[in-house]
Amino acid sequence: MRETARPQGVFDFDQTLTLENTHYPDRFRNFFCVLTGLSFAAYDQLWPVAKQTLARGLKENPQAHGWFFAGHNVAPGGADVILFHQNLAAELVKILKEDKSYTASTLSLPDLADRSETEKFLYRIYRGSYSADDLLLKPELVKAFEELSEKVQLNIVTNSAPANVKRVIDKEAPEIAGFVMIFGRAQKFAIDPAWDLVDMELEIPGFPRSILLRRHAYYNILEQIMGQGKIAFVAGDIFELDLALIHALKKQDQRYSDVLLFLTQTVFSREFAEYEEAYFRKGNQSGRFLVGGLREIPQVLKTLK
Repeated sequence: MRETARPQGVFDFDQTLTLENTHYPDRFRNFFCVLTGLSFAAYDQLWPVAKQTLARGLKENPQAHGWFFAGHNVAPGGADVILFHQNLAAELVKILKEDKSYTASTLSLPDLADRSETEKFLYRIYRGSYSADDLLLKPELVKAFEELSEKVQLNIVTNSAPANVKRVIDKEAPEIAGFVMIFGRAQKFAIDPAWDLVDMELEIPGFPRSILLRRHAYYNILEQIMGQGKIAFVAGDIFELDLALIHALKKQDQRYSDVLLFLTQTVFSREFAEYEEAYFRKGNQSGRFLVGGLREIPQVLKTLK
């Protein structure tokens, strides 16, 4: 007799399963100064001003900030520590170009009016500042995964290289390494306008801008997982990157109609994306849940039996 396919659970990795990367700000400082030629002393003087200006802009004009990839704004600018610092880099460049005490001849700065040049500059900042070895798994992860694995096949879908994620899990949570599948380089940020299985944009009342949905590469990985068994839930910390596509598929593809969505709270979502949290707080009847910790996910699943 053929064995019935197990339900599938899908998790994002960075910030969903890991603690906030507290090493990133220092790595960012070091690499920004190396890349631009700015002294550490000047950086330390300027970054509080840039940080304050950015924080105000994220709240007052969030549509002007974000993660811009291939000309598309694909995630909020304050969604996590990395995206916050990407936007902080742009704010610092703006200040440096406007400050008469700094000159273009002494610093290597991008032309912010050139979107392609700016994207390349910010990507170099990210690559030079990010290290998977800095990541620490959330302390409740092992217990939550052990409990969930009794009923569900667990999958991690991440933009990171799968080897990096595996190294972190093998080091910090070898207990779960044997029953978790890792799908890396998911490119959740990549928008394919020509792919028309879903609408191009999603409008949600209370959100500062429309959300781009056509994340074809991410969909292909979801389909791989769906081939192993019906997806029961997807959990992530950034609605646009991790959950918005599934949110749309729930209404357009019967196979996804019962998928539950879990948004994990973070320091950054509380401060800069409260509208996302508000949308999930009132969405329990529609299969949307806001959770403060990973142990809440198996608890919610038990209540829905």
